[in-house]
Amino acid sequence: MESIFVEDVRKFREVVNVMKFISAFYIFFLVMVFSFQSFAQNQTGVPLRDIFFNEGEFVIREDAKPVLRENAQTLITNPDYSVEVVGFCNSGEYSFNFNLGMKRAEAVRSFLVNQGIESQRISLSAVCDHGKDNIVSEVLEVKLRLNSRVHLNPVLKHERGVL
Repeated sequence: MESIFVEDVRKFREVVNVMKFISAFYIFFLVMVFSFQSFAQNQTGVPLRDIFFNEGEFVIREDAKPVLRENAQTLITNPDYSVEVVGFCNSGEYSFNFNLGMKRAEAVRSFLVNQGIESQRISLSAVCDHGKDNIVSEVLEVKLRLNSRVHLNPVLKHERGVL
């Protein structure tokens, strides 16, 4: 009887280890997808980097300010480009999170304008992931952190009379 119990415990530990591996792989996969998605969307050759926010907040973090200064300098040296600032937000109540995404985008626009970027070169939008995911808590934590960001998408401005 005792050997059956020991065998069950051993099998349970194996299952737990497999689940940990799958969770770690899924987290790695999510990070890679978000990184590739950000890279793939920027086909212009003008490198602008995303910044991250604390969950539920729209105040620009100190570690994001050097990134935004670098993005502003890139835009200053590339005056033929405007920028679409997209505020991402977490799952949950759509209207609250949409407003949070827009406030994040507005905070970034204000920062860029203070760095010398003309406001007419900046457009704003928000994207909210309001899907319900049945995933382990560690993966959900990573997803929530990745959605607490602003993506800067460079857009080539068209010359007058040219389509």
